[in-house]
Amino acid sequence: MTGKRIRPSLFFAAALSIAFWNANAATAPAAEAAELADVSARPFDDAAVASGVTLASYAKVRLLSVEADLDQKRDEELSENEISGQTEELEERLTEALSDNFDIVSESGEGVLEISVTLTALRQSRPTLSDYSRQPGLSRESVYAGGAEADFVFTDGGSGETVATLSDRDFANGIADGFPRIGTWADAHRAFRKWARNLPDFIEEN
Repeated sequence: MTGKRIRPSLFFAAALSIAFWNANAATAPAAEAAELADVSARPFDDAAVASGVTLASYAKVRLLSVEADLDQKRDEELSENEISGQTEELEERLTEALSDNFDIVSESGEGVLEISVTLTALRQSRPTLSDYSRQPGLSRESVYAGGAEADFVFTDGGSGETVATLSDRDFANGIADGFPRIGTWADAHRAFRKWARNLPDFIEEN
């Protein structure tokens, strides 16, 4: 059976067209992300907002996630339950604070400001169960200078584009600062309260 012949002129034209398309695809500029510019971060450590974006224009907020990505030393490792317990605590505090100023929604869309939070450091103020398992003779009166660190990423619910970032590290300077450390996570919860109290203001002022 004789195969169907392709006219040389058509073959070369098709090859040239494919090569031209591939070259254009390779050199086509990617969609540029909005450029972030530093803004006043007080009382947070660092903050940036995309040029031309007004966070205060968002009336709806969706708290996408509160997760942990900790770089733990072996002698400071926390269990998954201990970590998840604190991400849930932070999520509750943020949701409650944001709900006083914004409509909390569960779906993305135009006019929705989405917030993702990542705990990057977490330190207890008193011994955890993990501490006792590593050091069985550890005193229940032991006290540490604890705290927490987190990154916040704000995205537009319609475009998915990052419109702002925020980061803060809030650790006690020492155990002689006069702050009562009654609970295991006293210092971390102080940081959580600070973030929850000031996050709505940050959005409304930028």
